[in-house]
Amino acid sequence: MALEHQFKVLVLEGNANYEVWYNGFMGAYLRDGSWVYVSKQLPAPTTPTETASSPITAEEIKAYHVENKEYVTLINKAKGTIYLTVKSGPLNHLTGLTNLYKMLAKLEEVYKTKSYTARDQYFNKISVVTYGEAIKKAANSLVEMKYPMPEWMLSTSFIYDLGAGFKDYVTLILNSRIKNEAGIISEPNIDTMIADLTDREKRTKGSKEKESQNSKDTKALKSA
Repeated sequence: MALEHQFKVLVLEGNANYEVWYNGFMGAYLRDGSWVYVSKQLPAPTTPTETASSPITAEEIKAYHVENKEYVTLINKAKGTIYLTVKSGPLNHLTGLTNLYKMLAKLEEVYKTKSYTARDQYFNKISVVTYGEAIKKAANSLVEMKYPMPEWMLSTSFIYDLGAGFKDYVTLILNSRIKNEAGIISEPNIDTMIADLTDREKRTKGSKEKESQNSKDTKALKSA
């Protein structure tokens, strides 16, 4: 099992980019083929059991690490990835935690968005093109791993994860879908939607700039 990967995991800053960070973290280990262990889809090796009458010996610990070297290396690598990609603020929540699964659970508990607020704040900072290209890049990565995402799933993911500011557009898209010859509802093409929303952003930006200039001109006339 290859433990090295070339994915760049973005730094976790807080609620606003938790989902992006987690997806990058997951993508790195999916590509390695080791996500089955990180996500506990496959059980961890049985660790030595300590009892009051029979404490764990150094030899047992050594034997466990030797027998499960690959697993131990993987888990330590994942923990290292967390320490290297989490800012000092979020990292404070992991104080005293050394178990990978408890670390991930704590970050999810603290930072996974419980509402649309943090997500919308994040969308206000990026463009539709940036968001759309990120979705397409993730889809291409899945294709490389032989797990292609169906076109309808890609489009649905894109429109349902748009911020609240795009509610009218999403409603329009959902209401304008039609059935094809097989009687299946045709989902819109993601490239078409990105182009539509990019044009919308440009027109909105132009309108705001015009309003701002008109306001400045009005103030200038009043002060003249």
